[in-house]
Order: sequence, then C-alpha cells, then structure tokens
Amino acid sequence: MADGVLYVARGEQYLEAAVQSAQSVRRVMPTVPIAIATDAPAPTEFDESVAMTEPDGYRAKILGMNASPFERTLLLDVDTYAVRDLSETFAILDGFDIAAAHDHRRAPLALDDVPDSFPELNTGVIALRRGENVQRFLNAWLDEYDRLQPRKPNSKDQPSFRRALYRATDVRVGVLPSEFNVRFWKAGYYNQPVRILHGWGDTATYEKVAAVLNDPVKSRGYRGVFIGYALLGEDAEVVGRFAVEAERWRRSERRAKIRGRSGRGSRPRNASRP
Repeated sequence: MADGVLYVARGEQYLEAAVQSAQSVRRVMPTVPIAIATDAPAPTEFDESVAMTEPDGYRAKILGMNASPFERTLLLDVDTYAVRDLSETFAILDGFDIAAAHDHRRAPLALDDVPDSFPELNTGVIALRRGENVQRFLNAWLDEYDRLQPRKPNSKDQPSFRRALYRATDVRVGVLPSEFNVRFWKAGYYNQPVRILHGWGDTATYEKVAAVLNDPVKSRGYRGVFIGYALLGEDAEVVGRFAVEAERWRRSERRAKIRGRSGRGSRPRNASRP
C-alpha cells in the first residue's frame, strides 16, 4: 500500500487511546488505510495489523515503523487527535525521507557530538517513506536508544532519534510546522489552522481545544500563542481557554508511568512480526 497511518499500542489503556485517535483520522481522511502494531487483537477500526511482542514501548515504536505495511507512513502516538486533513504529511515525503516537528524542549539531554543548533524533533508525529536508507536509520535509532537508556533521558526516545538523524547523512530530513504537532498542554505558537493535537484528552476535550485554536485563524497573517491552557491575544490578554484536562486520561497516564510503561503499543489481524 502507498500511504497509511500507523499506531503502536501496548496494553488496554493505549489501545483504547489508539482507537480514539484512529477515529479522528477517519473523520478527516475517510479512505486512508490505518494500521496498528500491537500485542493484542486489533480492533475493527484498523485495516492492517502487525504483531508486536517487544515489552519496551519506545523500542516497539521503532520496530513498528520498520514493519509498516505502507510505502509512506504517518506514525502517530496514541495521544494524538486529527483535526483537519493530513494529506500534506505524505506530500512532504515527495522531497524528504523523514519529517517531524521540533520538540518544545529542544535539547534537554546534552550530546557532545550533536550541536544545540540541531534540536530534538518530537517523535509523536513522524512521516517517513520506505527505503534502504530509512531502514538503516531506524536500525541505528534502535541501537542508539539502547545505548542511551542507562542515562534515563527525560524525553525518552528523542535524544537517540536526534543523534541518529544527525549522523544519517543519506537521509533527507524535513521539518513539520507546529500546526502538525500541537502540544497544547504545553506552550506554543501557530499561525495556520491546527491539523494534529498532541496530548492526553478525550474527544470532547480535543474538539473544544481545536475550536479555541482554530476559530480565530482567518488568514496566514494570524499569530497565535498559547500557554497555561489559554490562548493569548495580541496584547497578551487571554482570549480563550482550553477545556479542563480529562481526569480519566491523566490518572491512566500516571498509573502507566508508575508501572514503567511507555505509552505506545498493541497487536494484529494480518500479522507480520518485526
């Protein structure tokens, strides 16, 4: 298959979240194939599945991308929500091998061989196209993830992603604008309609946040800044507030962190094993 969306989900909570995210993708792109790599039977919302037995959720995500059934893959974390058409995430792969957005923390883990001018990219939304060079990169990323694990980086798989990308001289890297990976519980800037929200929530929360962010956007000259669950106006006044973060998701995420799980992963119908 040519283009498709991929999730990696392990465990009941993350499988539930993946279904919610996939439903949002289906609303804005009704015909796009959606696959999941998982350790459980794949829900009916998914067209393809990949068997996943890797217990580490971050390693599972890399392995899942390597086993993607698509020529061009949009990898989405389960705590994402599609607000508008996502076809341009595939279009960027006409000129690049991999694309992702800057992470809001830039480079929290110092790497002596990578300059701060080459920051972390957020691994919750990644577009990539199949190729030997990309497969080599994914294998290098996995090796680097294992190498950096003893340092317990706060941003998990992103320091290894950063180093592997910096070293991958045969991989063309495109940068997605923030509208394609809006970390709305954090702080950020945007000036076009938001395409993907990234952060835990339920459907009602996502829809309210999307309305707050997108309703004021009337042209490409718009400048939006959000912080502290609020959208600010030109004079830094609060012009809109997000819905209160869904407590159900917040409790679930906290429990998962205590158990040491990563938040990605689950299993297949048409199973191939990475």
